[in-house]
Amino acid sequence: MLGLVAGLIGLAVCAATVLPTYEYAKETMRGGASQLTLGKDSLNKTKGGLDKDYALQYSFSKMETFTVMVPGLFGGSNGGNEHGSSSKMVEKFAEMGVPEENALGAVNGYSYWGGMSSESTSGPAYLGAVICFLFIFGLFYVKSWHKWWIIAASIFAILLAWGSSLKGFNYFMLDHLPFYGKFRAPSMAMVIPQLCFPLLAVLAVSKLTNETDWALAWKKLRMSVIATGVIAVILAGFYFMADYTGKGDADIRDNFKMSFMGQVPPGQQPSQQVLQQADEGAKTLMKALREDRKSETGADLLRTLLLIAIAVTLVGLFIKKRINALVLSIGLTVLSGYDLLAVDYRYLYFDKYRDADEVEGNFAPTAADQTILADPDHANFRVFNQSPNYRAEALTSYHHNSIGGYSPAKLSLFQDIMDHQIDKGNIQVLNMLNTKYIIMQDQTGRSVARLNPEAFGNCWLVKGIKFVATPNEEMLALDSTNLKDTVVISDKFKSLVKEMPVYDSAAFIKVNKRENDKITYDFSAAQPQFAVLSEIYYSAGWKAFIDGQKADYMKVDYVLRGLYVPAGKHAIEFRFEPSTVDTGRTITIWSSILIYLLLVLSVVFYFRKKT
Repeated sequence: MLGLVAGLIGLAVCAATVLPTYEYAKETMRGGASQLTLGKDSLNKTKGGLDKDYALQYSFSKMETFTVMVPGLFGGSNGGNEHGSSSKMVEKFAEMGVPEENALGAVNGYSYWGGMSSESTSGPAYLGAVICFLFIFGLFYVKSWHKWWIIAASIFAILLAWGSSLKGFNYFMLDHLPFYGKFRAPSMAMVIPQLCFPLLAVLAVSKLTNETDWALAWKKLRMSVIATGVIAVILAGFYFMADYTGKGDADIRDNFKMSFMGQVPPGQQPSQQVLQQADEGAKTLMKALREDRKSETGADLLRTLLLIAIAVTLVGLFIKKRINALVLSIGLTVLSGYDLLAVDYRYLYFDKYRDADEVEGNFAPTAADQTILADPDHANFRVFNQSPNYRAEALTSYHHNSIGGYSPAKLSLFQDIMDHQIDKGNIQVLNMLNTKYIIMQDQTGRSVARLNPEAFGNCWLVKGIKFVATPNEEMLALDSTNLKDTVVISDKFKSLVKEMPVYDSAAFIKVNKRENDKITYDFSAAQPQFAVLSEIYYSAGWKAFIDGQKADYMKVDYVLRGLYVPAGKHAIEFRFEPSTVDTGRTITIWSSILIYLLLVLSVVFYFRKKT
């Protein structure tokens, strides 16, 4: 009970950040806010979370669980330091005249072939061969009740980490386990075994150093060795029977083929002979890659068995009283430390470190960036980098207000716009998002900035309104509507449109001042108007005011803000004032005061009791 009270007080102290984040999360792609059903499978949608296929994107294969004991069982990573110059693939590249540095980058970049090989990973969830053996020893040897919750937590985490490899279980968890549907990487569940395995290992060593029944300890050690041997046989069978082919290998092979055909002049079709040579070259490299993967698996399996053999020897010598507890503890600590650090070095080694000036050079503006930065209105428009990976590309956002870029918690409205409009290149939607410049590649492959003169600007007045009944209709209407003249509004906001706009050639609206949490506009018209603002709709924080009086605004064109404005000259203001910030701050202050009062009371009671 005290633990629950302490936890609630601790949560209350963080309310100033937790409440606004919780409120925002509901409107994001991780909150399941999208009401669109266009091209979606209703069974794939979680209750208040990510789509299931997206949520389970980074999932372990079942056999990949054993990477906790054998780091290179599935190739380790994309971009580590697993393979050296003696690899088969490097040899094949050398025969083709490829520099060794480039060849090493390729073989290490394509090393991983596990359940996430259609994506990329930075290393295995390796817990250590020594730790894993001591965990197995603890399963037989430790009698504490702690062992059972450690086992349960570890098994539960592994089932979660399997993700799409165990869809029935994980689909159920996505629908029923609180907040789980908001996470995208099931493999992250392996942090739980990373805590549990060493804990049971420590409990086993602690019990061993206080043992009096040495016959029992020896019996449990033998059982542990047998269990470990069974696992070793399974891993050996896998080593000989696996095909060392990952889900992403087809793309890797296609990349090799394209590189072989790179000598063909642009616009000229490759001959049948060139195609055959490219195909043969790609097959040769893929065969060499699979041989390297097998070699790594075998080497790491042998390494694991050797480390476990040393650990077994140390424990056995202690049970037979050939070494004392201090030597056992130091031996296991040094052995485990070497085990983990040696694998860590594959992914974070000295060559990975860079001087600050080297890193800063990566962010230098290109010629296209400089062209855009020279625009005096640079702070008031957006830029779209028309690259295949515009969702993940980050450098544009470093210099400009970007349409693209990666965010793990994008507003669901904008995610929908990307999926259904930007992806298919609807220029009308880019215009309404005030995309003044589009970065694209010219014929030489150089990035250039193209001015988009049709961008609508920060705000505009429309001539008419198109009302729609459903979110699907609202999204589809963006395909065929002249969005500069007509705004698309859901029927649920119809009551907020007090009068239909009347065309006035002299009417205008323009931005007066823009700040992070406040935007002001100047407006003038002889007739009532409807204004569209090129800002993302977010009703949980933004409030609208006309001449200081609170006004209603609505979601328009699926993603933007719009509001009815009566005739006359008006000052329009949008202020970001989420109520959860004030509420959270109040809760945090009073909770902090409560903690200090409890601290003072505890000191007072302590001295009274002492007296």
